[in-house]
Amino acid sequence: MKTYTTTDIHRILGIKRECIKNWMSAGYIRPSIKLGEGPGTKHLFSNNDIIRIKRYKMLLDYGFSRNRAYWIVQNWHPEQKHIYLPMSDDGIGY
Repeated sequence: MKTYTTTDIHRILGIKRECIKNWMSAGYIRPSIKLGEGPGTKHLFSNNDIIRIKRYKMLLDYGFSRNRAYWIVQNWHPEQKHIYLPMSDDGIGY
């Protein structure tokens, strides 16, 4: 299985490393392979992580809030044709 570091994500998706670190600190993205455990260790992401991060960034680029984009990415499944969004970022909807 191929793994990717934050540097790879920066190179592949064009997202600044600082932005990736901020999203990770806020809990919006997380590596599924390995979470770095301090200075000098690397976060390792899977191919599926790359896809989720790309979707997250795309939603932000379209104007979705971070919370809404996170909710969509977490609740999206490949077999779904549509995703039903809550009415607000707090998850309360009709």
